[in-house]
Amino acid sequence: MKVCLATVIYPNDISLNRLFIDAVKKQDYLDFDIIIVNDNAMKEQIDIFSELSNRKIFIDSEGSGIAENRVKLIKKATNQGYDLLIWADSDDAFSSNRISAYVQQYDSKYCFFYNNLIYNEKNIFRHPLPLKIDNYNFIKNYNYIGLSHSGINLKSIDINLLNKYNYQGVIAFDWFLYSVLLLNHFKGKFIDGCQTYYSVYDDNISVICKNNLSVKNLMKTMKIRICHYSALYDKHIFLGPIISESKNILTSLKINKRYYYKMLKYYEEKNFKLYWWEVIEREDNMNFWDYILDENTPPYVIAEIGSNHNGDMDLAKRLILSAKECGANAVKFQSWTDESLISKEEYQNNQSYDDSPKKHFGSLEQMVKKYYLREEQHHMLSNFCKEHEIEFCSTPFSTDEVDLLMDLEVPFFKIASMDVTNHELLRYVAKQNKPILLSTGMATLSEIEQAVKIFEDENNFEYIILHCVSIYPPKIHDINLNNIKMLSNTFECPVGFSDHTIGTSVPIASVVLGSKIIEKHFTLDKSLEGWDHEISADPKELSYICEESKNVFHSLGSYKRIVSDEEQEKKKKFRRSIVINSDLKKGSILEIKDLEYKRPGNYIAPNENKYVVGRKLNKDLSKDSVLRWDDLE
Repeated sequence: MKVCLATVIYPNDISLNRLFIDAVKKQDYLDFDIIIVNDNAMKEQIDIFSELSNRKIFIDSEGSGIAENRVKLIKKATNQGYDLLIWADSDDAFSSNRISAYVQQYDSKYCFFYNNLIYNEKNIFRHPLPLKIDNYNFIKNYNYIGLSHSGINLKSIDINLLNKYNYQGVIAFDWFLYSVLLLNHFKGKFIDGCQTYYSVYDDNISVICKNNLSVKNLMKTMKIRICHYSALYDKHIFLGPIISESKNILTSLKINKRYYYKMLKYYEEKNFKLYWWEVIEREDNMNFWDYILDENTPPYVIAEIGSNHNGDMDLAKRLILSAKECGANAVKFQSWTDESLISKEEYQNNQSYDDSPKKHFGSLEQMVKKYYLREEQHHMLSNFCKEHEIEFCSTPFSTDEVDLLMDLEVPFFKIASMDVTNHELLRYVAKQNKPILLSTGMATLSEIEQAVKIFEDENNFEYIILHCVSIYPPKIHDINLNNIKMLSNTFECPVGFSDHTIGTSVPIASVVLGSKIIEKHFTLDKSLEGWDHEISADPKELSYICEESKNVFHSLGSYKRIVSDEEQEKKKKFRRSIVINSDLKKGSILEIKDLEYKRPGNYIAPNENKYVVGRKLNKDLSKDSVLRWDDLE
């Protein structure tokens, strides 16, 4: 395994650099190189770093920013063929077995590694380091990882991944780097038995609030945190509960998302406090909401089982297992009883049906009594979903069913289109402080606005509006997918698509317009009896939606024009270079008629011929020779 130790030196106390150099010299593992970025360090610092072995590579910062320097360092290490990059701050010391511990405990299935960080003989963090870090909350809620005590598996990541994010201006690159890796589903492993010894001085960000809780220093920490979120999320910046002193920073950064301000006001009133490394105390489920707000996650797919279980719990379980296998994030049921949804008069008016006996049998009341989920069935299905690691959720149709779903700890509530104007139910759901999915079939813009106002009046700003057409199935011209963009722009919130179309094309198309959720009715067999089987996706279709929605999402990429390293290499083969089209003698003055353009493309490009014409050859060249700059005087 090819190993490098990586650091950045910047103007600092030379005595701190000496701690680093001594630690490097004492390492009990010797087969490693050192990559150093010189970020405007003083000459005296450069001189003492020259004491290290010849296995060092210097990179000049060339005026780059904090994050740019470190990205440059990663690219250099990758291009040099290193397998493992171990970070170290140039002002910190570390135990003599640090590199050997990383090498011995290296595991190729992990993307990054981290070890204990010691300050004044105590672990600097409030919480013990976990053995595995596999989701973004470890970075967002704790100050768990820094460059001084971590490393990355260069073989497991593509450096172009970082180019998808705006890292220019990021102040603390460690927070940014590991946020990006975790948001892209990479995992980290704890390296046991070695330590980094942390140097603390006046301008050290990580402990500035812990040791000096002044408003000025607190504001400084919050500005750094906002900078990080801005880089990662661009427009959709989720700040979480922030104490009131940070409001001025929000204003100065012109984050004009109205519900973020309202969230801020709510948490100020609740007197929640947030430091960089503390847990965000929330009563609702953070994982689902974080996923929705994260611009780097593909659409959240909900397999709407509804009543397609036909009252058969074995069928319900098979639907859950199949949805999981298809790749759905959640399965959704409907929570109503024979008394909570339909009035006696409606039952009396629907004693029989003239359409397909597969869709309807007997009276409406007979079907409702067969299809509704009993309370004990809710608990059984919820437990079954937990056992098989897929989210259980449901649509409540009364306050009693809201209470039941709260007991089951659903990650969110889904409001059916029929209840957009049921303000009492909306208000009761909003008070539960869980995310809300609002389906908008049959609803006017004014009715949607009233529903949203109810959520916000109850201090619940975690809502997602689902574009929906309440026809089963709708005509293609009535779908109006552009409503997804309209709803997003109008209400400045995440938007999804509750789909009732036949097939797969429309829900996948919704991804291009920004849909964060796809809800699709699901069945094992379209020919089964029941209300919704005919318009539901079967396992083949749901698998296609789950897979292709991800592919479409990732293919959208960035507005920033990026030429990948792979394309840069392709240029050498696919583009053309200047070629001499006849035998020419030394001293010949090149004219445009002497030039042709052929592959490969890694020499003088055709658009640089103006720098060639009129110049003299310094050697004989035969016909079809590729012209090089050193062939010219």
